Amino acid sequence: QGIGGQTPQQRYDAATKATPSGPVQQHAGVTQRPVTSTGVVAFSGCSIIIGRCWAAQTATVYWQGDRVSIMIGDTVVRTLTLDRSVRYQRLTPKLSTTS
Repeated sequence: QGIGGQTPQQRYDAATKATPSGPVQQHAGVTQRPVTSTGVVAFSGCSIIIGRCWAAQTATVYWQGDRVSIMIGDTVVRTLTLDRSVRYQRLTPKLSTTS
C-alpha cells in the first residue's frame, strides 16, 4: 500500500534531498602554526609531533585532505597522512606488543 497512492520510490524521488548547511569544508590549503616547547604542532584537532629541536618556531602547514606537510623556513620537517583514529600523531609508528 502506498501513501496517497504513491509507491515508496515515487515519494523518495519527489522529496527534497538534504544538503549540508554552513560553509563547505576546505579540502586543501596552507596555514601557519606555532611549535610548542615540546615540539608539537596543533592542526585539525591533531597534535603532530615534529621534535623539540623545532620548539618556539613558526611552522607552515600545507594540507590536502588528510595528507599534511610541515615546513619551517625552507626545510620540510615532516610529511604524513593524519590518522584520525588518534589525536597524537607520533613520529614513529607504535610497535606492536603482540607476537
